[in-house]
Amino acid sequence: MPARYEFGADELFEKTDLLLAQTFLLPTELWRVGVPAEPLFVCQYRMTRGHWQIVKHRADGSAREGGFRTLELEQASPEIVAIAARVSPTLRDRSFEDCR
Repeated sequence: MPARYEFGADELFEKTDLLLAQTFLLPTELWRVGVPAEPLFVCQYRMTRGHWQIVKHRADGSAREGGFRTLELEQASPEIVAIAARVSPTLRDRSFEDCR
């Protein structure tokens, strides 16, 4: 294990036998596709510049948003719409109790 990851690993291994790690790639956008039965809408959320989330909350209580745009299905990437349509039945079949 590289030395830079050893800090804290011992403490984590007290709670688990296995740790998984992967490189974090800072996203520039987040996609949401409304799929009640079939794709209905697509919204692209942009990450706040220099931050890893779509909203950056500041210590003074203010917030900065990265922006968004809503697209017609025909304007959206067919790949994004297809992925959302493929996984939506799985998500739709889960109750909110399963997520707790």
